[in-house]
Amino acid sequence: MYIVIDGYNLIKQLYNVNKISEKKRDNYVDKLIKKAKDKGHSLVIVFDGGEYGFPTKEQRNNHLILYSGYKESADDVIKQYVSDHRNLEMIVVTSDREIRDFVHNLGVDTIGSPGFDKLFSQDRPDSSASLSISRHARTIKMGDGNDPELDELMAGVGGESMVKDDSEKESRQSGARKESKKEKKMRKKLAKL
Repeated sequence: MYIVIDGYNLIKQLYNVNKISEKKRDNYVDKLIKKAKDKGHSLVIVFDGGEYGFPTKEQRNNHLILYSGYKESADDVIKQYVSDHRNLEMIVVTSDREIRDFVHNLGVDTIGSPGFDKLFSQDRPDSSASLSISRHARTIKMGDGNDPELDELMAGVGGESMVKDDSEKESRQSGARKESKKEKKMRKKLAKL
């Protein structure tokens, strides 16, 4: 998945500062690139400024770093990049409302800077642990509670299977709504981070 990042928006919010040194910026970019490599993502990080009046780009380990140049803003570069590449599976990282609205209109998902950092910094859970738990569970069919002998009999009969959890059914009955297709799609994208 391509992750397009509003660079200074992300870094300034994380460090809670208005200005950031080039060294601190580069260290954070290196950290993002390492994490993206580990997770199999392609980064496009866009920063305001640069040495020239026009946008310039730099490749670092197959990740793209864009500088807007001093005549354009990073916002404009992000909008143009997303417009040109909206057919790719991508998510845009920014807390800038104007950018979020623009890319949403193109059908591209966004995530706020603090939320992204929290999700992206996490290590992937160990799936083998959850598999071992599910292999050793038992299904116990219980009656309606009126016949304790039947419940005890059913508990003794169970083989190697799963315990049925009716909490999901109860939450649906209590008025909770199901996720829309768009929400499911976004949840899956975020799970990849």
